[in-house]
Amino acid sequence: MAQNSVSPRLLIDTGAFYAQRGPGDQYHARGDGGHRPPRRNSRHYFFSEHILDETLTLLARRESYAYAAAASAELLSSRDCLSF
Repeated sequence: MAQNSVSPRLLIDTGAFYAQRGPGDQYHARGDGGHRPPRRNSRHYFFSEHILDETLTLLARRESYAYAAAASAELLSSRDCLSF
């Protein structure tokens, strides 16, 4: 019996993105210690353009527009996070 070679996929919502990147978020300290999703088992993290827009607007308003722009560049260049 052949094993399934498809890597696990996880849809990330605004709350999770903001908790990872927003130092003022109540769950920020519980993050993975960095600005990237944890890399386990070649897992891919998916998000919609709406989630990206909502997250970046939240970061821009609560942190700064420059901070949101840097987060955007990091997310869009990531091999782990994919937009659909």
